[in-house]
Amino acid sequence: MITCYVLINVESKHEEQVFKELYALKEVEGIQEVFGQYDIIIKTSAENITTLRKQVIEKIRGVRGVLHSTTLITAEGGR
Repeated sequence: MITCYVLINVESKHEEQVFKELYALKEVEGIQEVFGQYDIIIKTSAENITTLRKQVIEKIRGVRGVLHSTTLITAEGGR
């Protein structure tokens, strides 16, 4: 299983709507609104990199109001 965190920048004044839409995605295991360089952080996972890529590009980046995302794939051995 591949786990990753997606750091998301959201279009100004659309934070609440984007959060709700992302929260509703079954692929999203955790979501948190944050302050600073990014607006939202998501935790997600997939069986392989191909599926993970599809989740990030089609599902997460596909939400209207998402401007930019940075994906951090975790190293093995974490908890």
